[in-house]
Parts: sequence; structure tokens; C-alpha cells
Amino acid sequence: MTLPVVILAGGLGTRLNKLTEKVPKALIEVGGKPFIFHQLDLLKKQNVKDVIISIHHYGDQIRKEIGDGKKFGLSIKYEEDGNEPLGTGGALKSISKNLKEHFFIMYGDSYLRESFSEILKSFQPNQGPLMVIYQNQNKFDKSNVMIKNKKIYYSKSDTLRNCQYIDYGLSIFHFEDLKKFDEKSFDLSLVQESFSQSGSLQYHIAKERFFEIGSLEGIKDLESLLNEHRKI
Repeated sequence: MTLPVVILAGGLGTRLNKLTEKVPKALIEVGGKPFIFHQLDLLKKQNVKDVIISIHHYGDQIRKEIGDGKKFGLSIKYEEDGNEPLGTGGALKSISKNLKEHFFIMYGDSYLRESFSEILKSFQPNQGPLMVIYQNQNKFDKSNVMIKNKKIYYSKSDTLRNCQYIDYGLSIFHFEDLKKFDEKSFDLSLVQESFSQSGSLQYHIAKERFFEIGSLEGIKDLESLLNEHRKI
């Protein structure tokens, strides 16, 4: 079983200063090639076939570099926010209207090696969305997820006490999960918080740590990993 993957790549990348003045974050060079090339190579290895990329800031550059995805062995389509950014939740809701099945969602600055097939094994299609989490212990960023009595408690806006886990940046959703959110622009974390509060947010604990290029330190960490792989 494989699911389509939505990549949210419309962010401004303001924390990266001059690196994103003329290019989108997804096209920053990491390990000798644009970052999104690494993401798409990983998805191909995960046996993903269909990818939808949400674009906004310098999105035309991403479309030009990636094209229809054939050179990556993928089928790639694009969804543009339009004149106004929709936020991660608004962009996902717009995209999901055209999807008739469950789908993975990931961010345009995340490099995630966790097995998609293992995640799917723990997913129950009729029990709400699933959030992949990682036992972070505040190591790579501030932890924002707590597990208690096999229930997941998540809040991005109001950090819970004694959190050991962090949102991994990979989830499974269905269009029905977003229907009750009427705002045009909103953050995806509000959806996840809502399902967490109702006790219907599923979770999968990742074994592999996450990497991200949202900061200069994150870029250095990922380049170190990629250099190690080249030596093998």
C-alpha cells in the first residue's frame, strides 16, 4: 500500500536570512544539490509514486527545477496558494479536496528517513489522522508532545509540561479531517491540536531522528549526515 505525499513548500524561510533572498528554501543547496532533490530521492526509495507540492514563495523556481517529476521516477503536481499565503492548514485543505484517499503530509524543510511502510502498519484508517513523533527529550528542539495512558497530547501554541516527544513533521490525513475548519488561512497545528483534545489523534513513534533545514545549524547537521553516506 502506498499513499500520495503532500509537501508543504510555500514558506518564506525567514530564519535563513540571505540564503532565501532569491531562492525558495526548498532549493537551497545542501550536500551539492537543491534540498528538495534529497527529499524526492527519499520518497522514491519509500516506493512513493504520487507527490503534490504546495508552493508560494518563489514557487515558479521549484516548478522549473522539478518539472513533472519524471527524472526522479515520480509523478509530481503543484498547488499554488495564490496571492495570499494560506498557511500550512489552509494550503493542505485546498489540496486535499482533490484527493479521494488518505495521504502523507510533510514539510518542505524536513529530511525524514523513517519507514513509511512501518507507519502505515500502525495506522487505523477510520480513527482520525496520525502524527509521527520522535522521543526528543528537548534535544533537537523543544519537545511538544506527551504520551499518557497510550493517548497523545499535543499543543504547539501552549507547550505542555513534561513533554518527551516532538512532532516529527510527518502525518497522515484525509480530506474529512479538515472539513470543519472554515478559515481560509490557518496553521495545520490547530487541526492536530483539535484531534488531540478529542482523543482521536493517532501516533507512531519514529526510530530515526529527523533532520531539517529551517536553520543554519540544521543545514550543517544534514550535510554531515549526507557526507557520512557518501563515505560508505
